[in-house]
Amino acid sequence: MDSEPLKLGKGHRRALTSRLRVMDEMLAEVERWARGEEASGVMVTEHNDLSAEQRRRLAREVPALRRVIAELREACGLQVEQHSVRQSIASRCSLLWEMLVELEPKYLRRYGALDEASAGYVEQKVTELQQGVEALRRHL
Repeated sequence: MDSEPLKLGKGHRRALTSRLRVMDEMLAEVERWARGEEASGVMVTEHNDLSAEQRRRLAREVPALRRVIAELREACGLQVEQHSVRQSIASRCSLLWEMLVELEPKYLRRYGALDEASAGYVEQKVTELQQGVEALRRHL
């Protein structure tokens, strides 16, 4: 679209921006899988069971979807958001901190009683995780 941006309110732009950003992030992940990549951790591992043909088809679709997103961005006058990796890590650390608090034995009791040994072990490990998250944040 070569003319002025569409006339949209702040709420419309915010809604479009947030949803299209999530879609763009998802497309980056699909792109990674289309390259045959897999993530690996201690609690989750991925098994990329896409065939070579499926990977090729996905790799062709991603740019087409990104073109539509770019057209919408231009037509609606949406701003490209540049995300700082440092800020992303800090935000995730904050989210993890809250999630880890919920694993403290006093909160786990809502799922049933914990014996003293289990509660002590879980509390120690949750504390170690919380300290590790804080260490990650300090390195930023």
